[in-house]
Amino acid sequence: MTDLVLVLRYRKAVTYGFHTLLAALEEHPTDTRYEVVFAESAQATIDAITAAGGTRTLVLWSFYSPDAAALAGELATIKAAAPGATHVAGGVHATAEPVQTLDAGWDVAAVGEGERTLLDLVDSGGDPAGITGLVYRDGTGRLVRTGKAHKAPLGTYRGSSRPRRCPTAPTARSPTSPPSRSCWPPARRASAPTAGCSSARSPARSAPST
Repeated sequence: MTDLVLVLRYRKAVTYGFHTLLAALEEHPTDTRYEVVFAESAQATIDAITAAGGTRTLVLWSFYSPDAAALAGELATIKAAAPGATHVAGGVHATAEPVQTLDAGWDVAAVGEGERTLLDLVDSGGDPAGITGLVYRDGTGRLVRTGKAHKAPLGTYRGSSRPRRCPTAPTARSPTSPPSRSCWPPARRASAPTAGCSSARSPARSAPST
């Protein structure tokens, strides 16, 4: 059973930041069983949120200020078609203008370096309460600033996730989709490593075996 779905709104202009985050996540032991989905369009994002059903879902965004207005329009379309997910914006614009980011429709702004913030969000099952490096509004509309993001020493995390080639044959979880050009490494479960990689969705992951 999956506890958390991470949907990456994956755009060619800002892929590096996502792979930096995934590099940290690949080596992070956690009790949370999660899946990662690469969504390369608004419709793919809608489909991923819908497919998650009742599983808690975080949609991760990263963008520069010149793209903010256009993506806010896309965000509104996604939220109208597939409500229920929590949309988290990171990157340069969210760090510089977190309140403006919230006003534009995102639920959470991640400020500063995002590696530790993402790991903590995964550990919490997607609950932002008490996690540093975030700005959001609580249930009453009050603005919550959780303080500066944890800044790890240089070299703590790898610079990028490990790319691997997806199988050319369709997978059981995605029987019709063609292989993606960006595919996360196979799952590491508490029992034994699991080979294979979905074209759109990585397998659920939990703590690496020890």
